[in-house]
Amino acid sequence: MTPAATNPGLTTNGWTTFFRGLGNDAVQGPAAAKFMIDKLQAKKVYIVQDDSEYGIGLGATTAEGLGDALAGTDKVTQGQKDFSATISKIMSSKADAVFYSGYYAEGAPFDQQLVNKGYTGTFIGPDGLKDDQFIKQAGDASKNAYFTCPCIPGELLPTFAKDYKALAGIDPGTYSIEGYDAATVLLAGIDAGNQDRASLLQWVNDYDKDGLSKHYKWDDKGELQSPTVYGYKVENGKILPIGAIG
Repeated sequence: MTPAATNPGLTTNGWTTFFRGLGNDAVQGPAAAKFMIDKLQAKKVYIVQDDSEYGIGLGATTAEGLGDALAGTDKVTQGQKDFSATISKIMSSKADAVFYSGYYAEGAPFDQQLVNKGYTGTFIGPDGLKDDQFIKQAGDASKNAYFTCPCIPGELLPTFAKDYKALAGIDPGTYSIEGYDAATVLLAGIDAGNQDRASLLQWVNDYDKDGLSKHYKWDDKGELQSPTVYGYKVENGKILPIGAIG
């Protein structure tokens, strides 16, 4: 049971005991593309992906969803510090939006360097960038940033954040609510008397209930039947939700 792994291929391995508690990248990619075109009114989007399976997979599904709005693509590596070559390509393409498919460790300095080179468009990243560390590392450049994530905004459940911090001593993370829900599914099954692997597996296969974040019911591959993707933006140094985008 995973509340965070989004690689679409994880449910195509023939496993019978794998369940994903959120939408995968094949869901997030098209939603991100639609969000950029419809909501952000982007005419030309440049996609940059890192060399992780996550970055490559999500970059591909997002590019496919963009269609004619795709201005170009480029690749970077995890741990990369200098993005000048990629930035030059972006500036030449005259893209008004950049989608970075990867993580905040590289996404933050990339956005900072992009803005410092004169880029005035929008910077969009997926859940791998949606972290307060992105704002901290990108500084003022983060003002142009939006994020997509198959995670429910914590602001919709304010008591969860309060209770979580009281218990753990830290603020909840991007997938803390989904993690709570995933654990609840399994613990509820054990509480119901499913004390062995086979009966607990049957419990999850038959599960059909609301959690805090969404409705949990899986198909025969372990994918949620009705996942939702949300949009976020940076405003006044904070990541704020702007509603469901797909």
